Amino acid sequence: MKQSKILICSVVLLLCVSGGAYWTSSSNQETRDLVPQFISVDLGDVPPNTLVERSIPIPNASLEDLKVSKLHADCGCVKKSISQQSIPTGDTALLSVSYRSPSVRGPFSHRVNIDYENGKSTIVSVAGSVGAWFDVDTSFLSFGPTMRGNESIQTVTVTIRDAMPLEDRVEELSMKHGRIIDVTLKGQSLIYRLGFSPPDNSEYGECRGELLLGWNDRPGKAIKIPASGKVVPLWSTYPKKAFFGLVPAGEERSMTVIARKRSTDMEHSELQIKHDLSKFIDIELTTPTEKKPVTTIMIQLKAPEHFSGRIVGDITLQDQNETVLVLPLDAYIE
Repeated sequence: MKQSKILICSVVLLLCVSGGAYWTSSSNQETRDLVPQFISVDLGDVPPNTLVERSIPIPNASLEDLKVSKLHADCGCVKKSISQQSIPTGDTALLSVSYRSPSVRGPFSHRVNIDYENGKSTIVSVAGSVGAWFDVDTSFLSFGPTMRGNESIQTVTVTIRDAMPLEDRVEELSMKHGRIIDVTLKGQSLIYRLGFSPPDNSEYGECRGELLLGWNDRPGKAIKIPASGKVVPLWSTYPKKAFFGLVPAGEERSMTVIARKRSTDMEHSELQIKHDLSKFIDIELTTPTEKKPVTTIMIQLKAPEHFSGRIVGDITLQDQNETVLVLPLDAYIE
């Protein structure tokens, strides 16, 4: 009889322990499930190059306090902060997010991670679209290489989806040597003809800017299309630099440079080479024919026997006494 009582007590104790273990497991499962794992925020349509700010509630419906250990985003363009480092059970914190939309239209998406000390985390997805209130047929205006005195032309169509007073617009091609040739209004579409025309005295190199379209009374409505053009000389060379590197004293080195005329006009005047390195180099120039826009520049470098140092200078190609090409030369005599 005594042994039977002991057996019954053991069974009851085992059931109590098992039940307690099961309740604890259910509690942990409930805590894990009630921590928000993913929150999606749709910013909708936003203007380009605009600062967008949102406050996002982060609730804690679990049975334990949440302590924030780390707050990080997938891009430095997203600024973030949280109202409190500890979120008591049943309380709600506010995640503040600010993001400057890009100037180029299209969708965007970024994530902010909130990590907690208990190993859990909340992922906040912030997404939207830029420029949905308008449409353009190109996201970048490339005028390409353009010679002095010439003009490269590009056409772009901008369609406004919102009810906007198109006659009150403000527009500008803010790029060096760039201009708006004309604009044609067709329904809700604006058809721009744009020109890139470097003058005869312009510097060689790349020019960057953008086509700007907006309204004075609506600062949030603005369209920016990046643009680029490059002022290039009439002649191009390969390689672009006569680099000999290290040349032992008393030895000779040679190099062939191919010069090509960019114009479709194949007529050539008498080409001339000028430089200030006569005591170090000899140059032979082949004159192109009328059907081939290519000339060859043969450079023969003679390193002096009793000289050590760097030789730097420019080789100039002239056509009718006008400089059409400058070729840098660089060598080190040892």
